[in-house]
Amino acid sequence: MILEESAILDEQDKPLMEFSFVIQTLKTQVNSPKFQIFKPKKKDFIELGNKTVIHPKHKEYFMANPKKQEKLYSEIKRICIIKNVTFILNPEFFVMLDRIYLDQRNSISMNQYYKTFRNLLNTLIYALDLFRTIDSSVIPDLEEFIKGDPDFYT
Repeated sequence: MILEESAILDEQDKPLMEFSFVIQTLKTQVNSPKFQIFKPKKKDFIELGNKTVIHPKHKEYFMANPKKQEKLYSEIKRICIIKNVTFILNPEFFVMLDRIYLDQRNSISMNQYYKTFRNLLNTLIYALDLFRTIDSSVIPDLEEFIKGDPDFYT
């Protein structure tokens, strides 16, 4: 399901793109992950990516427990390296990206797209699971957590 343009890219990056769109993965889930697919102009690849905002309660928890944040981010880095996924981690959000290079006909196979997408999705799910296992008291009311949040949170 294509949703909107630009979730990862900043406004100044849009003119540099041949195309860019956002898809939602699991339509049945509330607040399911959204992925941006884009192709920079004059490049021979497309990129798939996800930007996940760190929930304010997680930020508070990490400010009080910097060693736990360091341990969590270290584990996220480790899984991204193992799964060969590019990542950006900071206190506000994290981004995971992967590339698919185009063939001689300037296309990609559905199989290649699916494998890349599943790898990225599974890496994201693992990272989100790490956030949820930090401490169950960080975000105690799941219903309140899910409704009303405009972004996809940790």
